[in-house]
Amino acid sequence: MAQAALKNDGGAQRGPLVRIMPWGQAVRWQLPVLMANTQVRFAKQVHEMLTAQGVQIGHSRVHELVTQAPARLTIEVQFALCRIFDCTPSDLWLDLGQAGTEHEPDQAARQRLRSAKVVRAGELL
Repeated sequence: MAQAALKNDGGAQRGPLVRIMPWGQAVRWQLPVLMANTQVRFAKQVHEMLTAQGVQIGHSRVHELVTQAPARLTIEVQFALCRIFDCTPSDLWLDLGQAGTEHEPDQAARQRLRSAKVVRAGELL
């Protein structure tokens, strides 16, 4: 995840629950908030509820969903979470607005990438 300083209520917002989209939009994963509102404390409880909904998902994946914003989320899991926590898909994400990057990309690194030679499988250097 790209590190970014977000202007929201005058403060910088960062962390594993914030995801910066490629177009600069910042969103916060709200699953921990929904869990707290329904007094669900553990990823194991979420895993049991997802299994009861018929979703086959591993314990480690559920732990990741609870502790960090997912890069990818299947529709099956998303709608199961909505049924479990009685919410809509838009309740799973909080829009934080546009994000500004903390630093500019290193120009020397960018130049090295441009001059790199592409090698196809089976070719020798």
